[in-house]
Amino acid sequence: MEGSIALCRSLAMVVMVILPALSAASAMNLQALIAGWLLTRGRRTITNMIRAAGLGHLKNYSTFYRLLSKAMWSVEEVQRLWAVFLVKRFYPRGVIPLVGDDSLLKHRGPKLYGAGIYRDAVRSGRRHSVFHWGHNWVVLALPVSFPLWPHRFFSLPIACRLRIKGQPQTAVDLMVELLKMLCLWFPQRKFEFCGDGGFSSVVEREPEETTVISRIRCDAEVFEIPSPSRPHQMGRRRVRGPKIPGGPRQIAQDPGSRWKRTRLWMYGQPRQIQYCSRVVIWTRTRRKPVRVVIVSDAKQRNGYDYLLCTNPQLHPRTIIQHYARRYTIERTFEDTKQFLGLEQPQVRTPASVLRAAPLGLLLYGMIVYWYAQTHRQARSTVPDPWYRTKPHESFQDMLSDARVATWRESSFFASDHPVDTNKILGPLWAVLSEPVKELSLER
Repeated sequence: MEGSIALCRSLAMVVMVILPALSAASAMNLQALIAGWLLTRGRRTITNMIRAAGLGHLKNYSTFYRLLSKAMWSVEEVQRLWAVFLVKRFYPRGVIPLVGDDSLLKHRGPKLYGAGIYRDAVRSGRRHSVFHWGHNWVVLALPVSFPLWPHRFFSLPIACRLRIKGQPQTAVDLMVELLKMLCLWFPQRKFEFCGDGGFSSVVEREPEETTVISRIRCDAEVFEIPSPSRPHQMGRRRVRGPKIPGGPRQIAQDPGSRWKRTRLWMYGQPRQIQYCSRVVIWTRTRRKPVRVVIVSDAKQRNGYDYLLCTNPQLHPRTIIQHYARRYTIERTFEDTKQFLGLEQPQVRTPASVLRAAPLGLLLYGMIVYWYAQTHRQARSTVPDPWYRTKPHESFQDMLSDARVATWRESSFFASDHPVDTNKILGPLWAVLSEPVKELSLER
C-alpha cells in the first residue's frame, strides 16, 4: 500500500507463499497487517498493528478487523501452503518428522469464543497446579535445521487446532485430527511424530503412516514378545507373552538388561548417556510390538527417562535423539508469546479467534526462515557488549534484524547519499528494533 510501511522485499517473498489462499484485496491487507505485527513495539493489538504500519490514513480501521472476522479465506489452506513449502525444502524425500504439543494462551473476557479454564503447564509443578482463563491450542510443528547453525533445530508450526471448552474433543483427539490432515496433504509420505507423555495415547489411534515416539509410564502394563508356535501346535496363536511385573521400571532394574554408553548431541549440547532397550507388547498399541528405551543421564535428577517407539526397527540412539528435538517446540511457544505477543491480539468472535493465533505462529516460522536464508556475517543491529561470546542468535535478534531491514527499505530508499543516511539512522534503528519492556499486571 502506497504511503504505508511495507515488508522488506526478501521477507515479503517468504510471506507470498501463503497469499494464493486469499483474494487479491485480502492478500494486500494481510501483508500490511503482518508488517504491523512485525513492527509493533508495544502490545500486539490490531489497533497498534495499524498504527505501526502507518495504515490508519489509508483505509478504515475496520477493514483489518474484518480481514480476521469476515473475509472469505481458509486458515487450513494457508497452513497447507506453508507446510508444503517447508517440506519441499527440508524433507523432499523420506520420513517427515513432526513434533506436537499444546499451549495455553491467556486471555481475559467472559464473551471470548472458545475460552475456558486450563492448567498452565509453565507455572505448574509436581506439587501444585496453576489454572488460567484462555485458549488451549494444539500445535503440530516441523523440526528443521539450517546450515547456519549446526546441531540446532527450530520447530516451525505448520498446523494447529483450538480446543473449545465444553466440547468432547480432547487435546489428543485434536492431535490425531492434525496427523490425519497431514496424511491427506502428503498422501505418499510417512511421518514420525514426537510428543510428551500427555500425547502417548495417540498410539491407540495413530494413522498407519505414522510412527509415534513419546514417553511411557514407568509402571505401564507391558508383556514379553510371544514365543513362536511349535509345529502342529493346536489352538489360537498367542498374541503376547508373560507379563513383565514392574513394567519398564523392572526392565531398568533387571540385571540382565544390557546397558550401553554413548555420547549424543541432545538439547543443544553433547551429552554422555546410558541406555537399554527391549521390544515388548503394550496393550494400547493394538497388540503390536513396540520398543521401550530407558535412558539414564548424569544431569538428570529424577532417575530414568522411559521412551516408547511404535517402530521396533528404529535404533535406540535414533529414538533418543528424535525425542530430544521435541523440546524445541517449547522454545517456539516461549518466543512467540514473549517477542511476538501471541496472547495479545484482542479478538473475540469465532472467526477472529481461529485466525489470529495461527497467523502469529506462522509469522514466527517465516522470520526464522527469512533470517536463515538472508543472514550475513555482520548483523544489522549493534550487538550488546556483554553478549560477545553468545554462541548463536536468538529469536529476538532475528526479529530485530527483520524490523531494521523493513525500516531500511522504507526510510530514505530514494536518497542519493545512502552512506550518510545509514550512519545517521543506524543507531535509531538499533533502538527501535528492541522490544518494549512491559509491566506485568498479574500478581
